Amino acid sequence: MRRWRVRLLRLCRNKAKGPLFTVFAMCCVLLTLSIVQSWLQGSQRSISDSEALQSLSDMAELLEEGAGRPDLADQLRNDIAADTGLEPPEDDGENEREVMEFEDGVSQANISKSSRDPEADIDRDLSCTTHIMFLADSQLGNFMVKYAVLYGFQRKYSAKVYLFPKQYRFANKIFKKLSIDVVPDELKTADWRPVSYEDIMYMLPCNKYVTEEEFFIVTDWPADNGLQLYSQYVDELRKDFEFTPAFRTRARRYTERFRASPNTTLVGIHVRRGDHILHTWLRHQRKVPDLDYFNKSMQYYAAMFPDVRFVACSDDRRFLLNKLVPNAPFPIYTIDSVNQVHDMALLAACDHTVITVGTFGLFSGMLTGGSIVAASRHTGTRGDPFDIQVNPPGDIGQAFLWN
Repeated sequence: MRRWRVRLLRLCRNKAKGPLFTVFAMCCVLLTLSIVQSWLQGSQRSISDSEALQSLSDMAELLEEGAGRPDLADQLRNDIAADTGLEPPEDDGENEREVMEFEDGVSQANISKSSRDPEADIDRDLSCTTHIMFLADSQLGNFMVKYAVLYGFQRKYSAKVYLFPKQYRFANKIFKKLSIDVVPDELKTADWRPVSYEDIMYMLPCNKYVTEEEFFIVTDWPADNGLQLYSQYVDELRKDFEFTPAFRTRARRYTERFRASPNTTLVGIHVRRGDHILHTWLRHQRKVPDLDYFNKSMQYYAAMFPDVRFVACSDDRRFLLNKLVPNAPFPIYTIDSVNQVHDMALLAACDHTVITVGTFGLFSGMLTGGSIVAASRHTGTRGDPFDIQVNPPGDIGQAFLWN
């Protein structure tokens, strides 16, 4: 395998035109080879020559379709034939690798394009034989997005959805009662196949003429955080995302301490920085919302409610204590953060929310049930400060489309 990695990298370096293509092609090759090598090393069975050649043939297809270089793909196929004396196997459309490591999480897999005939999707009903899971994620906000998308698949299309055991164990310690269960033991050996979010949306709702069961694992991130799929089920998702008594009790102790009276309005502020400083700049060429944005948000709520107090949580406590709290127009309460779950439970116990970027803020605001102030994406030029965008209770649709 090392020999083919060197050969492929040399091929891309010598034949590619332009530095951008070279970087793209080399990344594709290294990623694909790493996946294949990990799969080969972890397999419990022997690998035949034809299967190994199939993997190399898949790499040639990646060069041809993903990088747009059929000349490099043809040369790779010729090198395979010359080096082994065997012809690469024909593509029969069944080359997707299983991606199941049920007890230790999930390995990454190539995303395959759907070849389903669009005309076959015209006549549908609610009897669905499609089974769907999402690749695991260790971050709380990201897990909640994937869970909400699965919930949307189930409610809107009657698809059968499951959690990986690792996901279920993670969530079961946080939330009181989940409606999506762990994948049954009898389905762990099914023919699960990787699929992109775009393709799975194309396959649903289920075709009533397809009687064979299909098993898919969605491997990439849902467009617009999947909001169009589950925004209508937010009230139901709040029940699934009810924290266990331990988290709720701790959050309630804090909110009771912060409220001056039963009429006090408590506004939670989530300050997301960390890796999103770079992520927001690379993706949107903007800095993350700064002090000016938080001051505008606080002034908005102070004008709305005569007795208002603010509580802030952040993944950057230094910024919180040294920048935001000293320069805010109103006092801000903070807590010694134990972990992300305690922070979200506290924000969810507030009446309204100010968010910045990221999925953690998305669901903190959704669980609160009040209005949400978010940073407007479409205000001014790249260098201008963010304006605020107010989403009334029950309307989360526009607040997170660019997070």
